[in-house]
Amino acid sequence: MTDPAFYRHWDLDFRKFRDDLKISGSPNRTRRRVLFEDAGGRIFILEEYDIRKKAAQTAQNRILEFFRDQQLPGITPALQPRQGEQGITFQHSFWQVRPWVEADPPDRESLGSNTRLARQWGDFLLALKKAAALPSMPSAHGERFTFAGYVPRLSAFTRREMPEFYDVLTAILRRMQPFLDREPGMTAMFAHGDFHPGNVLLKNGDISGVIDWEFLGWKCAGYDLALLLGCLGMDDPEWLDGPAVRTLQDHLFRNGYMPEAAWEDLPLLMAAIRLGWFGEWVDLQDRAMAQQELEYIHFLLG
Repeated sequence: MTDPAFYRHWDLDFRKFRDDLKISGSPNRTRRRVLFEDAGGRIFILEEYDIRKKAAQTAQNRILEFFRDQQLPGITPALQPRQGEQGITFQHSFWQVRPWVEADPPDRESLGSNTRLARQWGDFLLALKKAAALPSMPSAHGERFTFAGYVPRLSAFTRREMPEFYDVLTAILRRMQPFLDREPGMTAMFAHGDFHPGNVLLKNGDISGVIDWEFLGWKCAGYDLALLLGCLGMDDPEWLDGPAVRTLQDHLFRNGYMPEAAWEDLPLLMAAIRLGWFGEWVDLQDRAMAQQELEYIHFLLG
């Protein structure tokens, strides 16, 4: 999109693309995304979405605007175009522009011992819970996510795409069945939905951006915490009993983050969430990572 007139939908004066800078987060959420600089030296991300994602992206951005107004750190909604919607429809796609977030390169080696960051993770999750409980919270697009709805699709998909893993997956699901049966009735909490270290950007040790909200919505209590812990344990299982995880869990427990029953179910929820990662590896036809994921789920189940 090199036509300067296109960017005037957002009252921006396009100057040049910035291929020298990195866009954080997953590129799979969009059809394409590019960085550009305006005449004032500000840097933005232009994102193109399948038109079928317009409703979800619109609802998501309204929620992010709300969270920004509630002063949650690192929230960067898409800019409002002149016509007052959450983006524009052009050439059979939905387009949004959001500010680029500057971040330091991730230091993944220190995550297991970084108690300062762990407290920031906890503060963010507590602030998210508080904001989502306000009556003025905008509604999310779609229904509450449940594993009961996801697991049958995952089983069928695995049987078709990687049948060599189907029996192992079936055995895992059999072990998890009591949790899967009661999960739809568990307390619901609003979740980021993909809250892992790669989606929490840092600048000088503080949160500068929380990105990739594609999976936001109402899920069972503790979903974000379980996803974060599962990712840390995948990097290094010893981190699950390390200083950062202990600090995070103590901080959340002292502040009443979720019901006691959700704390008891946390290991099972961690394992259930990894089923989604397994599904991603199956979709990508990465058999080595799919195998590793199943082994990790066995580890989490004990």
